[in-house]
Amino acid sequence: TAALPTNVRDATLVLRPVMASLELIDGQVAVVPETGNANKLRACLVCSLVKSPRQFVESGCENCPFLNMVDDNERVYDCTTAAFDGFVAITKPSESWMARWQRLEKRVPGVYAITTRGEVPEDVITQLEENGVRIPR
Repeated sequence: TAALPTNVRDATLVLRPVMASLELIDGQVAVVPETGNANKLRACLVCSLVKSPRQFVESGCENCPFLNMVDDNERVYDCTTAAFDGFVAITKPSESWMARWQRLEKRVPGVYAITTRGEVPEDVITQLEENGVRIPR
């Protein structure tokens, strides 16, 4: 395994082969994918939070509760993607240069995709807008 560069002090989550779903970091709960197999992970299409499909079904997206993914497998697959490149662990979003660079400073601590491919389906966007929820495009 490659060592982290010494100048990256804010990426203190160490990705392990088997990860817990939640970890406490400086009094905050960090969302951590439960599987070490990156091929089975998905990223939220709105905020890029990375979790397993099961985690999205069980708790939705902590940053985007308006997507209503809890207990809805179809919605999880509509609003997340397995097509993402790289990921970064952000432990202190409000203090992290990486979080600022990725525009994640107001998000929950967790693992985020660097880039994602895909879009929230138009019918989901329409349904959300009809209910007064606007998602960034």
